This record gives sequence, structure tokens and C-alpha cells, in this order.
Amino acid sequence: MNTSQMKRWIPKVHWYLQGGEMKPVYGLVPAIACKKTMQRILKLNYGPLAVHARHGHAFWFMDKDQMMKMAKTILRRYHKDTKYLDKLYKTWQKELKTFYALVDEVNTKNFKKLTNRELTLYYKAFLKAHINVWNHFIFIDAFDPYGDQFVQDHLKKNKLDIAKEDLSALLQSPLPSYITEENIAFLQIVQKALKKDRKLNDYLVEHQKKFYWFRNNYGHVKYMTVEDFYKRLHMFVQKHSAQEIKEELKQIQKISDRDKVMQKCKLSKADRVFFDLFSKLTSYRDERKKMNLLGLTAARYVLYKISKRLEIDVGTLEYLAPWEVKDIFHWDRKKLFTLRGRKENCIWIAPERDFHYFGMDDAKEMFDLINKSIMSKHEELKGVTASVGKAKGRVKIIHLVKDFPRFEKGDILVTQMTRPEFTPILKKAAAIVTDEGGITSHAAIVSRELGIPCVIGTQIATKKLKEGDLIEVDADHGRVKILR
Repeated sequence: MNTSQMKRWIPKVHWYLQGGEMKPVYGLVPAIACKKTMQRILKLNYGPLAVHARHGHAFWFMDKDQMMKMAKTILRRYHKDTKYLDKLYKTWQKELKTFYALVDEVNTKNFKKLTNRELTLYYKAFLKAHINVWNHFIFIDAFDPYGDQFVQDHLKKNKLDIAKEDLSALLQSPLPSYITEENIAFLQIVQKALKKDRKLNDYLVEHQKKFYWFRNNYGHVKYMTVEDFYKRLHMFVQKHSAQEIKEELKQIQKISDRDKVMQKCKLSKADRVFFDLFSKLTSYRDERKKMNLLGLTAARYVLYKISKRLEIDVGTLEYLAPWEVKDIFHWDRKKLFTLRGRKENCIWIAPERDFHYFGMDDAKEMFDLINKSIMSKHEELKGVTASVGKAKGRVKIIHLVKDFPRFEKGDILVTQMTRPEFTPILKKAAAIVTDEGGITSHAAIVSRELGIPCVIGTQIATKKLKEGDLIEVDADHGRVKILR
């Protein structure tokens, strides 16, 4: 498909938006699974797909109609065999065990002994392993636009009258998210620091080994050192009293009341099975995120080793597509220089199986065409309830980690989708409004844990709202109102 044909084809697709901080060499990894390898495990794929990147920020665009078909297929399989997800999870765990061993190997491997060819082949092997651990549960995103609709249809069909707050509990994972897990472990170390525990350094070393990856995302990958955690500890000790730490721990260690809600709502076995599906998907999605962040940390380390041999900034190589890395030592300086242009505008589009690359003006025009198509289908600013409640406040539109300092307590966070690195500002937010995400998404998981009103999946909030707007978020009904 040439450029002109691509521009004529784009408006024909019913696009769904995802987005956030991203570099192509990382963000295109799950895209490969979406288009190619998930087929081997699930006999499904996402259909048309586009990934646009510019200055460290990116948008994923997927075919919303194909997502509906996929979600319905998974639902049918689950209702036919309620052990379907458990079986998938079991095979996924085997793949994860192999992958985590490879991640550990990357962190200790002596790359100096490898030739250039061996180094790129090593990256290729790691990439294959990373893609493979996406295959089993990459379908979860297909539920984002329609999960709430499936839930509402179930409630109506079975004449269930469940309060919003109880519904949120039913959809929640019984396990804490990995962000909450890290937060609890870290606050316990803070408590020991306040008590002048002599083994403090040992605790920090163990904490770093377990969570060195947890602040990463598709666009910002950093291996956190013991010194990084020590600096964070020092800030906490300076700003919080022992009583404040105790109260925060008590708040985040609350045991999920999901089982109590099930009893309270007198759910039938069939109802329990239905809600278990979404609870499991929420849990698997969080575990999938952990897997990916570990993978990104290792991938960047190998990429860094390649960049040193090429004598080029690793940030430039991050604008490669992952499948291009294997041939990078055959690129001349002129071709390498073209990667800098990708930072300005680039897009990969896969109408069918293979991705087509377009840069600069063509990339911008195609990106604008997709956005125009989405805006035309979403006039009202409404979404899905992720966590109940109401709040008023000023809009702060946050896309990148570097934007965090301007977010203040009581602001309303408006973003494409929250991700693990958003944790520090989520605690300050009066409410959360996102473009993307469903009832198993990161924003849904964390907003429920924190008890913050949250409306997800508006698709247009970051475009419709302006910085500083005074808005009212009615998360009980999934609505956002501009006051002035």
C-alpha cells in the first residue's frame, strides 16, 4: 500500500486511541505480538494497527471493531470453559520463568567478549523472548472500550442492582498492585530508618534488587540504584513523621473487601464466574506490566552496549523499530543520522500483517487523519466509571514525567493513561480523567486502591480540555463538565 492509498484507507477504520511516553524500539514490541505472534497462542490478532511517535511521546491506534470481536471471542471461550484463563496463565508462567532468567543474565553478562554480530543476535534472541511473554494476555486491552458495556449488559440481563462502589470492588484484583507492593515495602524501610535501624543499608540493597525497574515506562528506562532509593528514603524521612507513615501504611494495606461484597450482593455462581473474569484480567494486566518493565530495563542495557560501539547516543537508537536493531552495524553514518529525524515525526502502520514506515510530513498527515476520525465520533466528554466519587478542580494535562513538577495537590489529572511512574502525582489528584483505558486498566486499578474519583476511556479529554479549566468530575456517572 503506497502513501496515497494509505491516506485513503485510514478514515475507513474505526480507530481506538492509546498513548503515553514511548520510544519506538520499546513500544513496538507488543505491536509485533498484536499483529503476528499472539496468533500462535490465541488464534486471534488486533487487525489494523498504527503507532505514532514524536519527541518521546506516542500514540497507539487500534481497530475498535476488531477489539470488540476479540473481546467477545475471549468471553465465549471463558463461559464455555471457566478454566480457560487459568490454563493460559499456567503456560504464561512457564514462559515468564524463562524470560526472567534471561533478564537476570542480561544484568550480569560480559558483553565485551561478543562480536558486533553476536551482540545484535543476542538482542534479537532477547526480543523474541520478550515478544513471547506478551502473547498470552495481550488481548486484555481489547476489553478497554467494551468491558463496562459487557458488565452493564450482564447486570441488566440478570436484574442485578449493585451500587457503583460495590461494583468497583467486584472488578478489583484481590491482590495489591506491584506499585502498592513496592510502596508498602518502601514505607516499612522508612519506618526502620526513623527508628535508626543499623541494618538499613541491607534493607535498601534487597529492595533495590527486587524493584530496580518499577519507575520505568516505554519512554523513560532507568536502572534504579541503591543510591536512588536512598535519596528517595532521605526525602521521605525529611518530610514525614512516624505517625504519618503509620497512617499511610494502614490505608494502603487494607485488605480487599471483594469477598464480603460478593456475599452482600448475594451473587449466584454464574455471577461470581462473570466478575471473576474481570478481576483476573485486572490482576494479569498488572503482572504483565511488571514483566514488561523488567524487559525494557534489560533491552535498554543491551541497546546501550550497541550504542557505545557505534559511538552514537542511545536515545537516538531508541527511535529504531525493534526489528531494525539486528542490522544496525551495517547502517552507514548517513542512514544512522536519519534516526534523528524520526524524533520529529514518525509512524508505523500495519493494515494487515506487516508494518509500513512513514516519516515527517506524511507521518503528521496520517496522524492528523486518524485523530480527526476519532474526534468525529466523540463529541460529548464522557467515559467509564473506574472509581466512584465527585470532585471539582483545575485541569492539569500531563503527558511526560518531566511535567510532574507542575502538578499540585487538588489538581485534576487529565492524561492519555496513567502508568506506574505517575504514582507520586496520583496521590495528589482530586480526580483522574483519561483518554484511554478500561475497567482493568492501570488508572482503574490504582484509583480504586487510592479511593480517587476516576473517569476513563473518554478518548478526547486531553484534546477537549485545556490547561487550567475548572471542571467537575462526576465519576458516579462517567461524566466530565467544564465549569469555566
